[in-house]
Amino acid sequence: MFFLFFGASFSPLLPLQGGRGENMHVRVSSILNKPEDYKVCTKCGKINWYERENCISCGSRRFRKVRRKDVLSLIEYFKEVGHYCEDCEIEV
Repeated sequence: MFFLFFGASFSPLLPLQGGRGENMHVRVSSILNKPEDYKVCTKCGKINWYERENCISCGSRRFRKVRRKDVLSLIEYFKEVGHYCEDCEIEV
């Protein structure tokens, strides 16, 4: 087997960790506006992009649909730690 490495961050296992292996950042408001594009890990509660096969946080393969209360809880968390605005982003 032959692998061509393009820098230190390349890993043939990366796609197994999160669907396509790409890390995306999205505005929290976009999750609220279009929840069908996201899903929630049933193990850790992390919101993930709908195409991911494994949770970006814990690697689990079990998900459920995003509910409005999931996003509102996330907004409340941002407010508790001191900041929330329309431009706040999370990794999905």
